[in-house]
Amino acid sequence: MRTASLARPELPLQPDSYTYSALLTLCQRTSNAELARTVVGHMQRDPSVQVREVHATAAMSACRRSGDPAAAMELLETLVAAPDVVVSASVVIIALKALAKSNSDPELALRAYTIISQFCPNIRMGALIYGLLIEVLATGGCVEEALTVLHEMEEEGHRPYETTYVMLVTACERGGMWRRSLSILEDMRRRGYVFYSNGLLDALFKKGVAVWNSAGEAFAEEELLLPPDG
Repeated sequence: MRTASLARPELPLQPDSYTYSALLTLCQRTSNAELARTVVGHMQRDPSVQVREVHATAAMSACRRSGDPAAAMELLETLVAAPDVVVSASVVIIALKALAKSNSDPELALRAYTIISQFCPNIRMGALIYGLLIEVLATGGCVEEALTVLHEMEEEGHRPYETTYVMLVTACERGGMWRRSLSILEDMRRRGYVFYSNGLLDALFKKGVAVWNSAGEAFAEEELLLPPDG
């Protein structure tokens, strides 16, 4: 007795925006940066879909959760280079948080600085993005660039966070730039930042900062034999 065989029809799956969203959500939850970048690449080659903010945010979150700053930087460069993708402030913030969390590579820090300063004209540079960019540059050892961003931030009328100053002071100390460290602390004192919650300790520390900063300027003018910056 012969059994009739039913031909199984071919049902090709054509992924749409929702399919890609589901895949990127999976990447985000599993911290799979490599797969997230692959999905974004498929989307860019698929003429039927467009990479939107929700897709870019999920993909960048996957890179951040994976703890791979290089993956976050490469994804940001891919998104910025795409002509039909508008990189939002939220995507930039997630990328900078990924870099600030686990990056000590000056090359990655400078790449982030270049992209944000030159290729993200639609991004409104608020205090948060400025602060994160300074943190990325400072932890990456790019102190001069970090100080440049600080000055730009102040010129735009944004008040730096205390943690931003602390990052810069730490970076200057690691780089042997002791005069810069004193100058930053003096700037904080003049702007009324609080160093200690205890009023007496705060007053004493601020007095010490003023004295040491004045002494550093005097030493520089007298050209005394003190350790140079750098």
